[in-house]
Amino acid sequence: MEIFIEKQLLGVVYSLILGLIFGAVYDIIRLIHIVCKIASYSGGQKFSKKGVLPFFAFFLFDFIYAIVVTIAFSVFVYWTNRGDFRWFLAAGAALGFAVYIFTFGRVVMYFSEKLVRLIGWVIHYIVGVPVRFVFRLAKRAGKWIYSHTLGRIVDLATEQYCSHVNARYAKHIIKDLGLTKNIERERDHGRSS
Repeated sequence: MEIFIEKQLLGVVYSLILGLIFGAVYDIIRLIHIVCKIASYSGGQKFSKKGVLPFFAFFLFDFIYAIVVTIAFSVFVYWTNRGDFRWFLAAGAALGFAVYIFTFGRVVMYFSEKLVRLIGWVIHYIVGVPVRFVFRLAKRAGKWIYSHTLGRIVDLATEQYCSHVNARYAKHIIKDLGLTKNIERERDHGRSS
């Protein structure tokens, strides 16, 4: 079986392009990390949140990425070299990935993080603030409606029940607690002043 140098060089070029594509796809996953506040890629602070759930999400995204990259690279090797694995194809894809991540990927992540913050700010002030205002307004309206309808009925019923209970049991409660002397002192003190 003859192997032509041109075909191998073309395979290396294709693998470099594939590595660049893998880097761009990984930037999409890093953007998901930023949006979900799992990780931050600027300012030296790698992880924004700590705990099991962010770690699991980080692991899950990277695991799915690794599976997709493995399948794509296997299909690429089969397409390029009729299924014969060549190390220079893997090295070319790894080199393309590294070139993308350490050059263009840094610029993309810097602006992506700024863009995500800007979009979050816009959503907060364009959507969040008006929605919060409407909910506060609805809460105040609900409280006003309650206080002027059902609230009055409840207050009247409570007053009538409490006045009935108070008139009936007030003397016994005061006597049982031993407050009769205190009440008499207050009455006498109020008359003397």
